[in-house]
Amino acid sequence: MKSKIYSGLFILALILGLYPFVKTGYELRGNSYKSDNWLHSVSILEKFKIYQQQYENFEVSVVCKNSGSLEAISSDNDKTNIKLEGFFSEMRNNNVHLWIDLKNINEENKVFICEKLDSLCAIYEVEKQRLVIETRDWQSLSYLTSHNFYTSFFLDINAKDFNEEEAMLYGKMLREITDKGYVKALSFYSENYSFVRNLDIQNIDLMRWEDKKQNKKLPVYYRSCRLDDDENVKVILMNDKCEI
Repeated sequence: MKSKIYSGLFILALILGLYPFVKTGYELRGNSYKSDNWLHSVSILEKFKIYQQQYENFEVSVVCKNSGSLEAISSDNDKTNIKLEGFFSEMRNNNVHLWIDLKNINEENKVFICEKLDSLCAIYEVEKQRLVIETRDWQSLSYLTSHNFYTSFFLDINAKDFNEEEAMLYGKMLREITDKGYVKALSFYSENYSFVRNLDIQNIDLMRWEDKKQNKKLPVYYRSCRLDDDENVKVILMNDKCEI
């Protein structure tokens, strides 16, 4: 009798222990992924086209070239692939959203980049609300915010390495940036989530990246489940293998 009770308790504990993983897998897999899950590093149009059956939204790394064009690059080898205009052309007749990771925006080229994005939106009838413009340079990014683009400041940090004073100063900087409305969102690797949430920054969206080392394809671990319950997390950027 006791052995049956112990067996039942063991099975129950196993089910409860696996629930977060099952729940996450159910939410993120299937015929189509949730709209807040965006596909990371789509540097070629073939991948962009193939995965539109599974994802509604995509991320692309972009550089501003000296020639005056915006071009998508591979985040792995910095190899230029195609002009950003090609992605806008594919967005004309659908509701696809695009996260643009600007690698080299600065004080000198921010006006050109803003005007170029404005032009692409007008030519291909893509609403600005369908774009996320992200970079590490919040000062230059604020210019795009002032021109009604949805912007996200990427936190290029490893919060666990902060000492108490460093954490306090960085948090103070983030509050000043967000309080003054310089950006619309903060983006960061998932391991920095607790640090960002503990800052208790109000009126700001959060966007998280899944760690490539831990997430070779899609996240199926408890942290993803926990973050999915946070209404402030608007975007979950993830990897997915694609053979072209």
